[in-house]
Amino acid sequence: MLQLNAYIIDGVFTPRASVRKGASAYTPVHPQELAATCFRTLRQRQPEVFPQTCAALLGCVSQVNDQGANLARNAVLSAGMPESVSAASLNMCCGSGLETVNLAAGLVTTGSERLVLAGGVESMSRVKMASDGGGMDGNNLTLRHQLLQVPQGISADYIATTDGISRRELEEFALHSHKKAAAAGDANYFDNAFALVKDGNGKPLLTAEDHIRPDASLAALQQLAPAFEKLEAELRTQGVIGPGTPLAEVHALHTAGTSSGIADGAGALLIANDELIKEFKAKPRARIRGFRSRGSDPISMLTGPADCCNELLKSCGMTVNDVDLWEINEAFAVVPLQTVNRLGISMDRVNIKGGAISRGHPLGATGAILLIELVNELEKEDKSIGVAVLCVAGGQSVATLVQRCSY
Repeated sequence: MLQLNAYIIDGVFTPRASVRKGASAYTPVHPQELAATCFRTLRQRQPEVFPQTCAALLGCVSQVNDQGANLARNAVLSAGMPESVSAASLNMCCGSGLETVNLAAGLVTTGSERLVLAGGVESMSRVKMASDGGGMDGNNLTLRHQLLQVPQGISADYIATTDGISRRELEEFALHSHKKAAAAGDANYFDNAFALVKDGNGKPLLTAEDHIRPDASLAALQQLAPAFEKLEAELRTQGVIGPGTPLAEVHALHTAGTSSGIADGAGALLIANDELIKEFKAKPRARIRGFRSRGSDPISMLTGPADCCNELLKSCGMTVNDVDLWEINEAFAVVPLQTVNRLGISMDRVNIKGGAISRGHPLGATGAILLIELVNELEKEDKSIGVAVLCVAGGQSVATLVQRCSY
């Protein structure tokens, strides 16, 4: 059994800013500055340890225009960090922010680095989703003839259809997400993890996440039109959906209310090995016990989290029952529902403070944010073991298992 020598010293994230009508509270802020805000905040919180940072890894999905030109390196420079700190930007779609943490854990475990900044950023108001023009397959017609990948919303409806998950169940899950997130907001539950983005006058642009709808209701969710119905009708006409195809039957079930919210945001964590911790007498908040990334069916594409988690738990010598809290990304309501059903998890241990449906999903940042939230939840709920997992476009998943450090 592999024993990782990787610890989370600290982690912060910007309050997520909901993108409505193409703009958010963070639209005036360059995405490099969103990430740099997290770096500066960590430097303030960990003044002894932070200067030992050797490298920075940042997840980002739409790496064009403002998010091009190696966003990670420019964020390091903008934050006033030493020129010697190397930096790389990573695109693993929705899993980007968590995969950077896993890569950092590998680097510090091998001793290649002692302290790595890992996280992610996405400004979905400044750089619109799919701005890279690559679609699902990078416009590779050879691959397309071999394997036709459909948009994720189609896959979400397909999974709900084949697993017999009703629209009512999806809506009830979304409603609970909003209620849990609203309660967390009222209690200032994550305020200690916030890196506040400020304007030119030093005033925070947001002090709380603004995608949450405290007044959400089942009646309102039931009024929303299916988000992918027209696209599904087109794909039926084209023969992509129907008898004899991989997507034999798809019902229009997900709406905007049961899909993740478009948002801007960033998150970052300090990942260290015990050598650095001993030298600087640092107090890590959690130990990374294991991580796993795994490919799965590229057509249904969102079905991988359960298998990924099973492999992760096996590698750590654990079972589902050993995990106290789960963060399962709410890309679509069906993803956590299916994962819970397949793993046999009690819902009261899952996304206890809401998720991407209620709080937003800044693509490249979400994985890092989930892990930061998980560490905070383990501390505040006095729990020990947690798992964060995300489904990934193209048929992949990524997961990380952490154990809270107690003193």
